[in-house]
Amino acid sequence: MNTTCPHLLTPMEAADILRLPTRQVVKLAKSGTIPRVLLPGEEIRFDESDLRTWIEARKQDGEGRADD
Repeated sequence: MNTTCPHLLTPMEAADILRLPTRQVVKLAKSGTIPRVLLPGEEIRFDESDLRTWIEARKQDGEGRADD
C-alpha cells in the first residue's frame, strides 16, 4: 500500500492560491466551506490538490446570468 503524505499548505499559501486574504481563508476553513486538514492544537493546513478540486467544482460557465 502506497500512502504518500501530501505537502500541506499553510493558510497564507492557500490564500495565494485562492487569491483571498489569509484571514478570510481561515474563516472559510473554520466554517467548513473549503477543504482543510485539522492538526493537533487546532492548526489548519490545506492539501493543494483538494483546494484545486474545490475550485474546479465551483467554476461557472456564465449560463443563466441575471443580465439576459
